[in-house]
Amino acid sequence: MTGTTSLRGIGMHSQYSTREIAAQDKSRYWRAAVNDTYFDLKLTFEETRTFDATLDSWQIGRLSLSRLCSQALRYQRLDHHCTSDNDSFLITVPELSEIHFEQMGRGTWCPPGGFILEDSREPFLFQHPKTNTMWVLKVPGDLLRSRLRNPRTYCATLLDAREGAGSLFVSYMKLLIQHHQNLPTTTQALMGMHTVELLASTLENNPKVLHSENSAIRNAHLRQVEACIRAHLGNPALKPDLIAQSCNLSTRYLHMLCRETGCSVSEWIRELRLQEAFTQLQYRPSSTQIGTIAYQLGFTDQSKFCNQFKVRFGMTPSEARHSS
Repeated sequence: MTGTTSLRGIGMHSQYSTREIAAQDKSRYWRAAVNDTYFDLKLTFEETRTFDATLDSWQIGRLSLSRLCSQALRYQRLDHHCTSDNDSFLITVPELSEIHFEQMGRGTWCPPGGFILEDSREPFLFQHPKTNTMWVLKVPGDLLRSRLRNPRTYCATLLDAREGAGSLFVSYMKLLIQHHQNLPTTTQALMGMHTVELLASTLENNPKVLHSENSAIRNAHLRQVEACIRAHLGNPALKPDLIAQSCNLSTRYLHMLCRETGCSVSEWIRELRLQEAFTQLQYRPSSTQIGTIAYQLGFTDQSKFCNQFKVRFGMTPSEARHSS
């Protein structure tokens, strides 16, 4: 596997191209490039010996953003590929021609001007029958779920990138690369989180998913609850009763809402606090004490915070500070 990797601008930059690869090696080379950048996939080529493609990928904190230019190709995520080792979502934005995507019994054609969401934990089919240029954002599953309840609901749904929040999301994503030379590491992490916020806002307001009155009401309540939690992360006394009262909901209904998303209220609060701590460790000055960040996010015991942080992210807060 050959390719170029450099530490410049916006984190790690990797670049792959089939142009200098021998004809008999092109398909093997491109499979390795794709699997290294995203996750394990089965690739089906129309023509292997004349196949031409390039791929540039940049690391942005915990996110990665890539620009892929390729002749017609078919990608499949098969059952044996779907392990817990790679829990992430891809957001694909085509620029030249349509892409077709199928996952969890749903399918859609996405033309330029739209984008789609793909879940690595479920099998899928992705193909573009014509030469295409695509932007692909890779977001860790835990990071997107900390901001958006049950993101898989939005997979294989055509999303609009031409106006509103969708247009802003795609434009902001591209700006990360256009201005990468002027971005310090701490700003990268912060802008990466802003990108996730814009993505979540776009998905939450997608009318194709909010297809019924009941689902619209539940999603509105979940957004209200999440906003309340985020606004009071620094309150160590933040409990379900307080959240329910602030949102004019019953505590019983609040617990029911959270159960539908697969976590308890307390787990949701802890997850949002830990995610915010991870973000602040990457963009706040290194002179800011870890204990100060923990205290400002409602953790009253620094030792307990450090233990929970390591269990959640597989690294200590000190290591996270230097991980981007």
